[in-house]
Amino acid sequence: MNRNHTLTSILDVLPLGVAWVDTTDRITFINHTLAEWGGPTTQGWVGQTWDRCWRTLDGTVEGEELALGGRYLRRRQAPLADEGRLEIFEDITALRDCEDGLREMFIVWDEASAFHAHELRNPLTAILGFGTLLRDRATATEEKRREWAARTVEKAQTMRESIEVYSTASRFLAERHRFQRLALNLAQVVEDVVRDVADHNIALFSTPCWVNGDADRLRRLVRILVAHALSHASHVSRVQVRLTVEEGQAVLRVGDSGQPLPAEAQAAIFEPLRPHNGTPGSRVDLTIARGLASAHGGTLEFASLPEQGNTFTLTLPVLSDEDIPTNS
Repeated sequence: MNRNHTLTSILDVLPLGVAWVDTTDRITFINHTLAEWGGPTTQGWVGQTWDRCWRTLDGTVEGEELALGGRYLRRRQAPLADEGRLEIFEDITALRDCEDGLREMFIVWDEASAFHAHELRNPLTAILGFGTLLRDRATATEEKRREWAARTVEKAQTMRESIEVYSTASRFLAERHRFQRLALNLAQVVEDVVRDVADHNIALFSTPCWVNGDADRLRRLVRILVAHALSHASHVSRVQVRLTVEEGQAVLRVGDSGQPLPAEAQAAIFEPLRPHNGTPGSRVDLTIARGLASAHGGTLEFASLPEQGNTFTLTLPVLSDEDIPTNS
C-alpha cells in the first residue's frame, strides 16, 4: 500500500497524463495533469471501467491519438505486473501544430511557385523580344532603340519586384514554425510600435491585455498595420490605434480616414502575393500580417467604408488570469 502511495505521488507530478487501471480494467487513479487536461470529461473516472471511459472520448484523431480539452494527445500503455497497467498520454499539440503549419506552408509554396512562374514568364518574354529587336534591327532609328531599351528595363524591374515579393514570403513561411511563444502584454507591443513612429499623427488608446505569442512577430504584425494606415491616411487626420479586450479576445483596430478601396481591391487585399494597390511592399506584407495573426490563433480582417476610411481588426485570444505572470 505504501508502495502504491509512493508511485501515485510520483505520477501526480509528471507532465504526462496518467491513468492507473487495475487488473479488472477499473480506473483506480488519474494524475493531476490528466485531470487538468480532461476537465469535466475526466471527472468521475476513478472507479469506472477503462473501456467505458475510453469510449466517452469520441475525439479520436487517428490510431492512438485523440483530441481532449483542446489538446492533441498520444496514448501509450505500461504494464504493472500483477497490479494492472498505466494508460499514459503525451501532449503532442505543438507537434500537430507544426505539422499543420508545414502542410499549409507547402500548399502556399506551391500556389506561390505557380503564380510567380507565370508572373516571371511574361516580363521575361518581353525582355527577350525587345533584346532581340535591339540586337537584330541595326537600322532602327535611335528613338526606336531607346524605346525598346526602356521597355526592357521596365520589364526587368517588374521581374525584380516579383522576386523580392517571393523572397519575402519564402522567409516568412520558413520562420513560421520557429515562433517562441511566451506570455506578453500586447499593449506594450503596440505602444512600442507607436513610439517608434512618434513623429506621425497617431491617436493611441490601449488597455493591458495578455496573450501568448512571439513578441518580435507580433511587433512586426502591428508595424505592418500601422505603416499601411499611415500610407493611406489623409494629411489632416490622425491614424487611430485602439486596443481593447472584448469577450475574451484582445481586439486591435488600426484605422485611417483615407479614401476607401474599390470593392475588387478589398476582396483581394489578403490574397497571397497578389498586388492590390501597386505598392510592391504592402502587397505581400498584408499577406504576411494575416499569416502571423493565424499562427497566433487569431484573425485579421479589413473593412473599408465611405466617410469612415479603412480599418484593420486583429483579434487574439487572451490568457486566463492564472496564466498571467505574477510579476506583471
